[in-house]
Amino acid sequence: MERCYMGMRHVILAVVLAVIIPVSAFGLAGKIPSPQLQFPDRATQETVSEVLNYLRNQLTFVDGSFFSESSSQNFSGSAPDVTGLIQLLQRSGFGLTVQFADLKDDRIALTIYQDVRQKETVLFINTTKKDFVLSDLKIHLPANATGAEHGAAPTAAPLRR
Repeated sequence: MERCYMGMRHVILAVVLAVIIPVSAFGLAGKIPSPQLQFPDRATQETVSEVLNYLRNQLTFVDGSFFSESSSQNFSGSAPDVTGLIQLLQRSGFGLTVQFADLKDDRIALTIYQDVRQKETVLFINTTKKDFVLSDLKIHLPANATGAEHGAAPTAAPLRR
């Protein structure tokens, strides 16, 4: 009789917790077994194939994970290969940010972080990878909407000494 009572207490506790704690607090998490990205809404199937093929063939997938609506994937590769990926993602319509970080893992040259809710893609380039030559990395900033695409030079504040 006591065992039945203890089992019933656990069931009641589980029901009470399910009612009190919102479902969104229980995020899904797991490993990502191969390269996969959330693409911009306007991406064509050709674009999806081109980007995924580049990730699979030009870079080496190390590992990846996701939690709820964000993901992180780690890759190894050379600076020219990372340059090619940045250019490809820019051409493919990704809202892209490039940052530099000490990733503390010499296997990783690049981490791709995505947050589906904010529709952002951030590339973290490992500044401490021993065989990654940062001087070979070429990042071309896209023209912005302030007139740079028309050849207007940006105005800058004078340097202070």
